[in-house]
Amino acid sequence: GGLTRMHADVNDTEAAVRLVEWSDMVILVAADPAGHEGHDRTRVTLDQFQTRLCHTVLKSASGKPVALILINGGPLSIDDLIDSSPAILEAFTPGPHGARAIAETLFGANNPGGKLPITIYPKDYIDKVDFFNMSMTTSVGRSYRYYTGKPLFKFGFGLSYTNFSMEWGSGTSKPSQFGEGLPRNVSVRITNNGTVEGDEVVQVYMRPISVSMQTRAP
Repeated sequence: GGLTRMHADVNDTEAAVRLVEWSDMVILVAADPAGHEGHDRTRVTLDQFQTRLCHTVLKSASGKPVALILINGGPLSIDDLIDSSPAILEAFTPGPHGARAIAETLFGANNPGGKLPITIYPKDYIDKVDFFNMSMTTSVGRSYRYYTGKPLFKFGFGLSYTNFSMEWGSGTSKPSQFGEGLPRNVSVRITNNGTVEGDEVVQVYMRPISVSMQTRAP
């Protein structure tokens, strides 16, 4: 329970600060309208107005519970906001039921279990990669497979209100390699070590250990 107030003017940072000072907890929503179909992006960060509002609110809310919610189509580089944000929820474009799903997640009625389907790069990534060159391996590379830098958040990253451990299932040893053309079944045992019900995504990665022919880099 309790009184809830909303501030929607991204340019009025003074009013936002007054509301933060009044509040016991803050939910800060930052949106990137450029990151959706039919619109090219010239940056991988929030625009200057969203960025200024986020910095102002996070500074004013120091010591209070704060959750930063990101609404965006493409990946957002939030290098300057990570350390000052106690909690971050990446909602992407959540659709008509998104508001309820976000609220349930923030207040503990839903335990998030999703993993990032993309690599989120630092904001200087666009200065290191030629976007007219579609090679995956030139410069610092692209995607989780070929990127050689340190990502802000790795492909497959995701947190939960609980924690899990994994071990190879009974009778299954960790495979070092698979024989050519041979099916291979593996199993893992997942244990919820926390007190909150949740689910975990098992991620399995494979790569060829050798190739029979040399080709140009993709």
